[in-house]
Amino acid sequence: EINMEKIIALKPDIILATDLTPIQQIHALRKHGFKVEIFSFWKNLNTMLNEFERLGRIVGKKEKAEEIVEKVKTEINQLRKKINGLPKPKVIVEIGINPLWVAPRNSFINDYITLAGGINVGPEKTGLISREEVLHLNPDVIIITDMGFAAEKEKEKWLSYSTLQAARTKHIYVINSDDLCSPTPPRFVKTLKLLIKLLHPETGDGGHASM
Repeated sequence: EINMEKIIALKPDIILATDLTPIQQIHALRKHGFKVEIFSFWKNLNTMLNEFERLGRIVGKKEKAEEIVEKVKTEINQLRKKINGLPKPKVIVEIGINPLWVAPRNSFINDYITLAGGINVGPEKTGLISREEVLHLNPDVIIITDMGFAAEKEKEKWLSYSTLQAARTKHIYVINSDDLCSPTPPRFVKTLKLLIKLLHPETGDGGHASM
């Protein structure tokens, strides 16, 4: 829900909304004469890059946005070549603890995992999962986002499972939720470099994670 009165009082030249904004409120804003652009909640890297270029066009920075996107694509291609042919570890990315929620294979985080040379063994469409299911999947790497819960305690809990491959090798990491869950195109590359380092320590670039 948005504060219609506050927006009207601010008299913006343009309003950027998402497809989560109630359509009735978008119609109401347009009836007041405001230009409203709706951005989709992107599901993958390509959608994010396309929406970024569209934003560039809207704010009069078309060339700059295209330049940034091309640089990002080039860097990603270079990183993919770097890890080409390496083993593909099984990965779980934990986003929530209560209930336990991991990145499903139809989410944009799946692009992070596959581009970093891993295999997302999370569910196909919904991230809801039990600990027993995770133990059965037996991932090689578990990545935990520090999004509103005690991530370090969660890490210790996973490390206590002696049959878990990620626990045996201590490949359980805590990373910044903003980097993973709220990327811009340049931040996507930064986080991808970190994930490559975590999945392939012998080749990864620098970055910060709690290991």
